Amino acid sequence: MEPNAKKMRTFFCNIRILISFRGNFLFSCMKYLILSLSAVLLFAASCTKVTTPVTQQDWLRSGKWKITSAKAINKSVAFSISSTYADTTLYQYNSCNADNYLVFGANYGGTLYTGGNKCYASEPDNESFYWELVNNGNNLNIYNADVFFGTTSVVGKVTNFSRNNFTLAYSYYITLPDPTNSFRTVNDTIAVTANFSNN
Repeated sequence: MEPNAKKMRTFFCNIRILISFRGNFLFSCMKYLILSLSAVLLFAASCTKVTTPVTQQDWLRSGKWKITSAKAINKSVAFSISSTYADTTLYQYNSCNADNYLVFGANYGGTLYTGGNKCYASEPDNESFYWELVNNGNNLNIYNADVFFGTTSVVGKVTNFSRNNFTLAYSYYITLPDPTNSFRTVNDTIAVTANFSNN
């Protein structure tokens, strides 16, 4: 074999080795680059903030709830009562209660604030109550807020529920003087529909 032919053959062998080496090197670099990018993307995805949906319970806990209007209707034949919130026909809707409001707290505890306009001298500034939202948010039950509702136990149906408003319908029993006989009393059922707003 001629010396030039040997040199050419050696040259091409070196080129092939170099190409093979560079190919393996590039392949390794690409492999590590892809792995690194995957790790960065996975880390970024794990750091993405997950937003928790706001629930009706969150809305209740978000502010001060006042009755903006209410109507109480007698359900028996003994009386015909129909009143608005400012009417003094029903004691729980006296005007002195107009500045009362509810704060729904954590762990289903709450506070009733009686405001500055007191119904009687010894009325406390606030009282504790308990609440629960049940039946997929269709019923709101409130216990021990009788100053506000006229009964210690409210089992109410909720409608028109939004972040700032809801309507609560409930009934309770009351003993009233018999309008036909001043020497006796009668038991009656009062049906109340109260509209609340978040202030």
